[in-house]
Order: sequence, then structure tokens, then C-alpha cells
Amino acid sequence: MFSKATGSVAARIAVLALTAATLLMNARMLGAAGLGEVAMLQLGLLLSASLGGLIAGGAVVYLAQRVDLEDLVVPGHLWLGGVAVATGLLLPTVPGVSVGVAWTVAGLGWLQGVVNFHGQVAVARGSVRFFNALQLCQTGLTAFLAAAVYGGVAWRTPAAFAAALGSALALTALASLGALPARGRGARGGLRAASRLLARHGPPASLGAVLQLAANRIYVALLGHGTASGLFAVAWAGTEAVWSVARGVAPLVHAESAREQDEDMRRSRTRFHLAFAGAGTAVLVASAVAVPDRWYAAVFGFSGIAEVVRAAAGASLAGGLAPVFSHHLSGRGLHRWNAWTSATGLAVGVGCALLWIPSAGAVGAAWAASAGAIAQTFGLAVAFRRTEGRTAFRFRTSDFVRR
Repeated sequence: MFSKATGSVAARIAVLALTAATLLMNARMLGAAGLGEVAMLQLGLLLSASLGGLIAGGAVVYLAQRVDLEDLVVPGHLWLGGVAVATGLLLPTVPGVSVGVAWTVAGLGWLQGVVNFHGQVAVARGSVRFFNALQLCQTGLTAFLAAAVYGGVAWRTPAAFAAALGSALALTALASLGALPARGRGARGGLRAASRLLARHGPPASLGAVLQLAANRIYVALLGHGTASGLFAVAWAGTEAVWSVARGVAPLVHAESAREQDEDMRRSRTRFHLAFAGAGTAVLVASAVAVPDRWYAAVFGFSGIAEVVRAAAGASLAGGLAPVFSHHLSGRGLHRWNAWTSATGLAVGVGCALLWIPSAGAVGAAWAASAGAIAQTFGLAVAFRRTEGRTAFRFRTSDFVRR
């Protein structure tokens, strides 16, 4: 387990480095206000992609144990295309959103949805390495193409980053076709059965992810355009960076939980990943909060970041455990728990944000994010204990033995 976990975490750290490079370029080229606009674009993109994931997403790994994987591909892609069209048609009804922006968000969201869907197919086939490679491909191409448009043609606007991101997503989507299985005979029910199962299990499987996305991104929207949202965007990128360990092991937890029939072994594997992710996250959080603000200012070009990073420390620590819990539950088909706990975290976070943002700005948003993340993770821990029994948190030496 150590070798698999460290390999996945190494891939996440590489993704982190590439994401940090992109963030640094954006901070230097676009400034805090430009970062805020990019954050709003990414919010729309990820929401669109997550809606696509309601069918073509989190249920794939679970359902691959019950139907032929190739039969899940066609209905998944049909849903992704429908969501993209609906996004492009409906988004202009939102005040301040132009038709051009709407279809840009729809197109980017569709591409991201395709990459995410194919990544889940790879995990379902047991190829976590391919899943990690797709993430590296996307972040690496985004960083390279952003550098090309900023430095090569001196195009330094949020629209330039959107163009670079779109190109990177298109190339990654092409590469992701390698995850798709060859078309077989569909011996376990065929397309009709697969479509029914996706419609039944897909929404609850991905609703938690959609709510989690909203919980992670809504604070930028509540802060609005301007310097405060840019400050929060940089600090929150750091928060998500320290989740690299947990996000690295999450696909392993998902696959192992879905496949492992021995209950004691399943709990043991997840306890190992909880300890591994929790310890790694704690080290990264301690490092992030110890950095003085002048160092952040020297890197990103503006001050005030350190205080927001420290206010978000609770979210950083909680987020280091939540993916392990949620992927364990998803692997067992217990998707409703993820949805309920994500909804709880969102409600707590938004409620606190409405109270604290008016007086504390970006720092208040970070406090609210911490409150919401802690509430969600506590709920997930309760769900893990309830579904796995009294021995769920009974750590043993054998949990850490190399297997």
C-alpha cells in the first residue's frame, strides 16, 4: 500500500507544482482583480463539469462491478453533451453573463467533464496511474500554454488564460480516449440496463461532489469581483494544495473499497490511508501557516495572503481527511452520505460567510470555509463509524504492514 500511495501522492505533488506555476503566472500577469475573474470563470466551468458528472461521474467505479464498463460509456457521453448545450442556452439568462461567456463556460465544462469521466473509467479498470497521468497532462499543458500566450504573444488578460485552458483541456480529452474499453458483447445487461443504473446511482453519487465544489468555490462568488476575491483565490489555492496527499490516495481508496470483499481488510486499508493522508496534510498545513506574509507578497506581488491562509487552516486540515472518508463510502455505494455531509458543510459555510464577510472580507470567507469543512468532515467520520461498525477507528499495527 505504501508504494501505491506514495506513487499517487507523487503525481499529486507534481500536479501541485504545475498548478502553483500557473497560479504564480496569473498573479503576476493579471493581478488580484484578474485572478478574481479567472476564479469566477473556473467556478462556472467546474459547476458545468460537475453537473455532467451527475451521470458520467462518481458512480462509474461502483457500477463497473455490476455491469460491463463499455455499456456505461455511451449514456455518459450523451448526458455530458446535453448538459453542455443546456449550460450554453440557460446561462445567458443570468444577469451580467453574455452569450459568449456562457458558451465558453459550456465548452470548457464539457471538455473537463469528458476528462473527468474518462478518468473514472480508468480507475474502474484498475488504472489509477492513467488517472494520475491525465491530471498531470492537463495541468502541465495549462501551465505551458499559459506561459506561451503571456510571454510569446504578450496576450495578458483573463481571456488569454481561458484560451490556454481550453486548448489544454482539448488535448487532454483526446489523450483520455486511451482509458475507454473496447466494445464487447455487453453480457451483463447491455446499454439499457447500464443507462438505468447510471440514472439511478449517478445523481446521488455525484451530488456530493457538486455540493462539495459549491462549498469550495462559493466564497469567491460571495466576495464578488475585486481584490478580496483575488486574495482568497490565492490563499484557497494553497489550501487545496495541502490536500494533495488526500487527493492522491483518494482514487486508491475508491477502487479498494469497491473491490474488497473482506470487511476487516477494507476497514484496515482505509485506516491506513486516513493515517497517511492526515499526517501528510498536517505537515503541509504547518508549513503553510508558518510562512510570513512578506514571502507570499514577494512571490505573488501583493500582501495580505498569509492571514487568509491561516484563517483557512481548519479547512486545510479537515480537507486532508474528507476525501478518504467520502471515497470509501462511494466505493461501497453509500453515496447519500457524501451528499448529506457536503450539503451540511455548504450550509454551515455559507451561513458563517454571510455573517463574517461584511466585516472581515477575505479572512472572514476563510473562517467560514474552515467552519463548513470541519462540519462536513465530522459528518463523514460519523457516517464511516456508522457504516463500518465499532471497529472502524480501531487502528492496529497490521494496518501499516506493507501489502
